[in-house]
Amino acid sequence: MLLIVRIAAGAIVWAVHFVAIYGLTALACARAFPAAVPWAIGIASTLAAAALLAIIVSAPRAPDFARWMTMALAGLASIAIVWETIAVFTVPACAPVPIVEGNAENGQLLLRQYGCGACHRIPGVAAADGSVGPPLAGIARRVYIAGVLPNTPQNMARWIQHPQRFEPRTAMPDLQVSPAQARDMVAYLYRQR
Repeated sequence: MLLIVRIAAGAIVWAVHFVAIYGLTALACARAFPAAVPWAIGIASTLAAAALLAIIVSAPRAPDFARWMTMALAGLASIAIVWETIAVFTVPACAPVPIVEGNAENGQLLLRQYGCGACHRIPGVAAADGSVGPPLAGIARRVYIAGVLPNTPQNMARWIQHPQRFEPRTAMPDLQVSPAQARDMVAYLYRQR
């Protein structure tokens, strides 16, 4: 029974460490505080290592098989914790925020003037409560634009200017938006994270 408790404790330590590292990293990125990521990882890894050490130290009082299993599983959990810690430190914690050129305030006005709200819900744009097209809240976090273009500020501006060039069956009309106007609209839409 003690062996099962120790194995469960090692698994719980690993799971808590996993959730702490990735959860705290996501939280720090969402709150635009990426400098906190190394501290969070360091604290979570230190606490996990201390917990695993406590499990290993309690093992010598156990029978041979239980001691061997406890130490082996704690060792595997230690390797997993080191691997996760290295992975999180070597991969950029927060996706870089793309540089968006354009005047967001003017973009907000242009979205209203071009009647984009007739088809889309757009936060902060008067009477933008349409339901023909997708809501544009959080569009900067989406992977694709209209399911066909990777979501970058440049591609979004191109889509706003000539949507049917990229998806001929789209209901979105070509409204003769200039490149500068499209950049301004994108600057506003990319603020809607």
